[in-house]
Amino acid sequence: MTDEHPYLRNTPRQLRSRERFHRILDHANQLFAQEGYDNVTTNHIAEAADVTIGSLYHFFPNKEAILQALVDRYRERLTAVFPQDVAPPHRIPDLLTKMLDNIMAFQEKQAGLDWMLTMTGNTSYQESIYALHDQIVAWVEGMLGEQFPALDETQRQLCALSGVAIIKGMLSLAHPPAAVSVETFKTEAHTALIGYLTQFLRQRGIQTDLN
Repeated sequence: MTDEHPYLRNTPRQLRSRERFHRILDHANQLFAQEGYDNVTTNHIAEAADVTIGSLYHFFPNKEAILQALVDRYRERLTAVFPQDVAPPHRIPDLLTKMLDNIMAFQEKQAGLDWMLTMTGNTSYQESIYALHDQIVAWVEGMLGEQFPALDETQRQLCALSGVAIIKGMLSLAHPPAAVSVETFKTEAHTALIGYLTQFLRQRGIQTDLN
């Protein structure tokens, strides 16, 4: 157990150790995405990563720890995806376009966001998934606060949660049986988000042009 990451047995320090650690995470990510988290064992992961099961257990006491490390790594790398300057004169449609562009480019290089956000089941790994979800919601809340200061905290949170739920619900479009193109997904997601936000604001007496 380490102070920095209490779910790990040992934190990799040397270059070769870090390479082995991240290779395990890379292959775990692929297996979780392809087979489903509950259908993958630590033996499967070790075999795919071409490491001994002992090497895997040197870092991770169990599969849940692998998931936690994977989500934490993903959260760190995902930070760069979200535009940091979200205040006017930047416009919501442009910010959402940039966010969706960045997310899909990131997803292409480091697949994982879709299965992480949509997985359900065993509560042992839900805390890590919730942290990833909350990170995305917090960015949307911050953007809404900068763009629409008339919204109170409760309203911003509701709108952000709903917006993220829309994206989660639409992620299935990028996979069979729909398997639409990335550009189609981004267009449909952008249209859905703008439509929802426009209606949300109008219901609260805020008139704005988001076209």
